[in-house]
Amino acid sequence: MLRQGARPALAHTQNIARQCRRSTSSGIWSTASSLPPSEGSRSASRASEPNSDNRKARRALKREHRFKKAPRTWGRLGEPETEARLRDMIQTKAHSLQSAEKETFLMDRFEAESESPSGLEDVEILPGSFIATRRNNITTLGIALGSEFQAGREAIAMFTPTGEVWYPFHDDVTFVLPAFISSNLTARCGLGEVPGNDKELSARMEVLKRLRELVHKLESQSAGRYLDSDIWKKFRANDPNAWGEIAVGDVARMISEKPQFDTIFAAHLFLMDDPLHFVAKHPYLITQTFNVRPQTEVQLISKVLQWKREDDKRLTRFAAKAKPIIAKNSQRIKESAMSSPTYEEPEKTPWNEDDKTILRFLQLSLRQTRSNQADPFLIARAAIMRMLDPTHPLFTEADVARLLVNLGVFSPWQDLLAIQYPNTEPEYDPASPVLARQERIAERSLLHRPQSGAPIGPEDFYSSDPLEPVRHDFGDLPVFVIDEPTAKELDDGVSIEPIPSEPGSYWLHAHIANPTATLPPTHILAIDALKQGETQYWQHHTVPLFPTSIVQHPDLGWSLGTQKGEPTKTITFSGKINGDGDLVDYKVRAGLINNVRVVTYDAANKILGYDPVASNNLRRPIGGPKVNVVEVVEVPELAKKELDDLQALHKVAQTIQANWCRTYVAHPSTDQAAVTYGDFPSGSMTPSLGGRTYEGFPEFRDFVVRSADSSQKGSMGIVQEVMRVAGRVGSMFALEHKLPMIRRALAPPVFLDQALKEELQAIRTPAGTVPSWRAVTNMAGVYAPQYTFSPDEHFHVGARAGEGYSRMTSPLRRALDLVGHWQLHRALLGKHADSPKPMFDVDWLDQFRVNFGITEGMWRKLSKNHTAFWVAQFLDKWMKGEVRGEGFVPYDPDKVYYGHTMTKGWPMWHQTGRAYTVEVPELGVVGSLQTSLATDFRFGTKVSMKLSRIDLKLKPVFEFSLADSEANYAQPFTP
Repeated sequence: MLRQGARPALAHTQNIARQCRRSTSSGIWSTASSLPPSEGSRSASRASEPNSDNRKARRALKREHRFKKAPRTWGRLGEPETEARLRDMIQTKAHSLQSAEKETFLMDRFEAESESPSGLEDVEILPGSFIATRRNNITTLGIALGSEFQAGREAIAMFTPTGEVWYPFHDDVTFVLPAFISSNLTARCGLGEVPGNDKELSARMEVLKRLRELVHKLESQSAGRYLDSDIWKKFRANDPNAWGEIAVGDVARMISEKPQFDTIFAAHLFLMDDPLHFVAKHPYLITQTFNVRPQTEVQLISKVLQWKREDDKRLTRFAAKAKPIIAKNSQRIKESAMSSPTYEEPEKTPWNEDDKTILRFLQLSLRQTRSNQADPFLIARAAIMRMLDPTHPLFTEADVARLLVNLGVFSPWQDLLAIQYPNTEPEYDPASPVLARQERIAERSLLHRPQSGAPIGPEDFYSSDPLEPVRHDFGDLPVFVIDEPTAKELDDGVSIEPIPSEPGSYWLHAHIANPTATLPPTHILAIDALKQGETQYWQHHTVPLFPTSIVQHPDLGWSLGTQKGEPTKTITFSGKINGDGDLVDYKVRAGLINNVRVVTYDAANKILGYDPVASNNLRRPIGGPKVNVVEVVEVPELAKKELDDLQALHKVAQTIQANWCRTYVAHPSTDQAAVTYGDFPSGSMTPSLGGRTYEGFPEFRDFVVRSADSSQKGSMGIVQEVMRVAGRVGSMFALEHKLPMIRRALAPPVFLDQALKEELQAIRTPAGTVPSWRAVTNMAGVYAPQYTFSPDEHFHVGARAGEGYSRMTSPLRRALDLVGHWQLHRALLGKHADSPKPMFDVDWLDQFRVNFGITEGMWRKLSKNHTAFWVAQFLDKWMKGEVRGEGFVPYDPDKVYYGHTMTKGWPMWHQTGRAYTVEVPELGVVGSLQTSLATDFRFGTKVSMKLSRIDLKLKPVFEFSLADSEANYAQPFTP
């Protein structure tokens, strides 16, 4: 579906200004004469003169293939742009095969997930905007003509200086100049790859002329004329091991006090073309900022690149030493695959300092990179790998990781995601300096409480509960805290009260832990929490937002149910739900709860009579030790009133879900696989350059696939629906009291027509879910959620426009919720408040919103890939017959799995044929189907497949091949 200019230009201008205000660069359109240096970086005014040595080294690095400027795609400029030449360019491109650059740019674009999970609204790209794009080391410029949904994602129709129309995704755009071409002229260009008539051809000729003139001007502008080659030294962090930060605006203002567009663009290119020193900070189009690589890392990369360039004997000596070690270790690991995991430290390391430099280089090369910049590790890494295995056709991240396992740097069970920046704790370490610092601060804060009225220091808690004057005592009302048995941060409880005068109506209460009754925002632990963003959950350990000694302290009662002998303090969000499931009234109160009942999900499900296994919402398709085993679930003894309350909560949750289905169509979801595994030796998840020897592998204890809507059923469904009501209530309370508040918004999916809507309504579950492949087939596009201040619609949680939705229910685990609680304080206190102003103003909240969105998106991507990595580890071991664990069925290479295509096909790197993203419900994975077919399948085509290979990359790939003859798929068909 193509569209042009869905929103007015004024909205775009306001959006750009808002993005620039909150950006760490103060915005690329800002003309301020100066900017304070970023925290942790040196001032731009610091003297650092270039010398002959570093000039020579820089010139040498520029000669490396990957340090050349990304290939430009607009050909030769500067010739007279005659009418005949312009017409010929457009018509030639329209009637010929796409250029090699375009094909490379578009390669694997459907395989890559959206790189913008930050929750920040995108910079809107309206028709007529000049844009720069980068992908797969291909750079091009163009004019945005409109947009098109492709496989559920919005692609931009971009008219390039060569007369082609490309379709980059929003993630590929790195630079925008709004309104370069008038909306009227842009509209006359049309949106197809080929001009539809003479009118469109004429308009494109005029646009092409202006575009090529601009590009020629930009090509003549070079930041190198004004910037010395040591700019990295001026902005790198003082700590040689720390990352710094630099904004495009900072560099542009080094060229001109009031930089214009061409100067800003030149600064952008200067930084983007130097990935050795500067790494674009995601989401780059919003931040317009680069992370500055640490000094030690730059030196290490430069050293290895120099060795490679000069064919230094240190590389060949390393390869000669490594080969026998690889052979010996790989054999040991293979032979011990079914043994318990162990490792030994050598009496003497086999590696000298040069060897360790190479090993460290290879380890650092296993870092998540984005497609908009070149990878500075790639060339030297490939050369080293080629020395070790000259016959290997193509080296991937999985090959490098396997090499480091065989060299004793990684354990065979190394989690590649756990060692990614910014995670500094790959595993639990009781001697961790970060942990020790937190515990020391916690201990001092608990020992010293300031006197009432005394100034609060950075390690001081409040002298007393600031909300004490207005707390509402909920008496003996049963409050159910429902969570996993291993949960440590119990921050939400639910309760229900019928309304006798209104049969079928109830008050639902979400009682949320209240750390802000103790913790002021000026406390060191609070500041640390705001930076960390959220608790980090790994399969093998947890990095909490707050020290456990504070969260579990019996005198503070942060975690619900831990405080003994005293009422537990909460902030309680209450929603009145009528018999139709509508939210018709609300209250927010500082609360006291006295009757806390901690119940596990399994125990609550047993009380409700819901069995996830019997209902096929939890499956074990590969067997395992828990198949056909009746697990003993410890159910607490509850009074009849409490049992009735649980049943009532379940009923109301289902009523709310039914209400959602009357309002909305469906939301896409996929079945998800997960594994659990046993222990491994302490210290073995942390890489070592000492030359360890490893044996064995952890035992796998379970492999499960949860249905797409499993979280919306039984006890999980109760908690989910009550927390969604709480978020809507929190937003409406903030609106009522005129509090600036960060909200989460999500527009409903876009449908092609009414018939496709009705198809989804017919197959959706009672909770409204449909398989993702059906969504791709029937929906034109699905939007990403965004953080905003306005009370916009959030269709997924049922929040209507004008209500809004604010995250308030996890203050022990998520910094955003903590900020929301502080923001409510003065409104809750009313006449008891010391000031009518809220705690945080809009500017502070806006900057926090950006920082939190970036951090949350980064952790979410790590977490998603971490779960997928362990599923891939299991399936890889299973295919090799090396799964440690009881009851798993053997791998059958002829086993057929059924799935559906979710994308168009894309050409595969270094191979013929096409690849497709496929949803495979039986295994709970989204994989890659590789075929030799040149014809595209339609979205949602049902295919029969065999699991053929696992690629254990940072983003694991589950590879499938067609199980039946490709002749059956010679033409696309509708399933």
